[in-house]
Amino acid sequence: MSKPLSAYGLSSLRTAPASTESEVPKLVWTSTAEAPEDRYMVTESGTRKRRPTASDPLVFELRKVQGKANPLTMGITVGRADTNDVVIDDVSISRFHAYFQQDARTGLWTLVDAESSNHTFVGPLRLEPSKPHTLGMQEQIRFGDVPAIFMQPEAFRVYLKMMMKT
Repeated sequence: MSKPLSAYGLSSLRTAPASTESEVPKLVWTSTAEAPEDRYMVTESGTRKRRPTASDPLVFELRKVQGKANPLTMGITVGRADTNDVVIDDVSISRFHAYFQQDARTGLWTLVDAESSNHTFVGPLRLEPSKPHTLGMQEQIRFGDVPAIFMQPEAFRVYLKMMMKT
């Protein structure tokens, strides 16, 4: 079995089905409008990756990346800097924008805005900085201007089946 990628295009799952077996939540970076190619870049181990399209969003597994020295050891960090676990290089995203945490006792996931400049949203709700917001099975999220969907593994499997039909 190949090593799971930290970020991959949804279309690549046709050639790498092992990536779907992971039992960690996914963050699906979606795009509904075509923007200039150089606006969105994803950094993955120092390489630049294309931005998502409406038909081929980018998928991130929510897990700590080993060997990265980031500011939060207890959560999964999101931001523009290479030291984050999920790196999204977009002008609207802070170097350290937000972080996910899973409660060890309940298993519930929370999202926390890390006092970002352009804020973090769950649905229409703007998160208060440093205040955890509990996430459901599937949630619409926005980091600055970047739309994404948080999905528990079960919700991601349903989403994947739906996307593969189109």
